[in-house]
Amino acid sequence: QLKKDFPSLEIIINGGIRNVDEVKHHLEHVDGVMLGREVIRNPWILIKLGTLISGNQDDQTRNKILEKYIAYIKQQLKSGVPIHHLLKPLYGLYHGKPGARKWRQQLSRLSYSNEELEQGLHLLVEFETSLKILQL
Repeated sequence: QLKKDFPSLEIIINGGIRNVDEVKHHLEHVDGVMLGREVIRNPWILIKLGTLISGNQDDQTRNKILEKYIAYIKQQLKSGVPIHHLLKPLYGLYHGKPGARKWRQQLSRLSYSNEELEQGLHLLVEFETSLKILQL
């Protein structure tokens, strides 16, 4: 209603937006949409929104993202950043997909285990690959 009453104002909505369809719906009535918690809970929404905005299909896969992020983790660990802080953004990578719970459990084990970190990160990639192969 505000946008109708004041069309020259830039109106950006924030809060409770949980999927791409809701974003599209809101953009019919306002100038912008902000996402916060949903991106933390479900980071894959950014890939879907990128496709919506650009019109091009993104060739990113969860595996490609994980490979890049593991390189980042290794870099940040050298700077002293705790592993549990670095793994937190990965918890939602499989949000809404079968196997998501096992994925989060695997991350949790890695966060608090005494395993050799390099081996743990390698096992994470193997686990992610098995999810993909099994279509979980």
